[in-house]
Amino acid sequence: MNDDGSMARLPDLVQFAQLHGLKLGTISDLIAYRRRHDTLVERIFEEDVKLLGDIDFQAVVFKNIIENEEHIALIKGDISTDEPVLVRMHAENILLDLFGHKVGNAANRGRILQRSLELIAEEERGVVVLIRNTSPTPFSDAMHPPENSKEPLRLREYGIGAQILLNLNLKEIELLSDTPRMIVGLEGYDIEVVGQRAVFGEKD
Repeated sequence: MNDDGSMARLPDLVQFAQLHGLKLGTISDLIAYRRRHDTLVERIFEEDVKLLGDIDFQAVVFKNIIENEEHIALIKGDISTDEPVLVRMHAENILLDLFGHKVGNAANRGRILQRSLELIAEEERGVVVLIRNTSPTPFSDAMHPPENSKEPLRLREYGIGAQILLNLNLKEIELLSDTPRMIVGLEGYDIEVVGQRAVFGEKD
């Protein structure tokens, strides 16, 4: 905290560290260190699948070796070229994704996932990363999550999604989302968000 009670930001912390001769580390520094020393995901299964009727995707299953959760990357086309790759980071909610429940002003969850796959199919190149969270969740909370809930961002912030993108050798991505997103510490993985494309133009 600053002396006036406001939240100290990085420039404030740099000045404070210099004044008192302290070392300073950032989130990206920490993630860069963990990237060099820790690997939290491993590929455990790959298979070609047909989605949206009869469109070819590659499904790659990743295992979070810390929490023993499995996550899936659905890949369309050649993502190894230098052009930015269209990417949807989708926090899985089995009830909303399957039954298409609509919460408040949010777009239909089932349609968000399907539309994201459709856009990537039209692009003929891209990735949908399905991030699972197997922690116990009451049925009512799963069907009616708070509209301002931070939970969908939790696993992304911890770097699981970023490590999957890193494993796929992605460097520049165009984020597929209707909500402004910031994947915390992504620069620590040498992955850059170079743009954002809307799914429906509604909050998701």
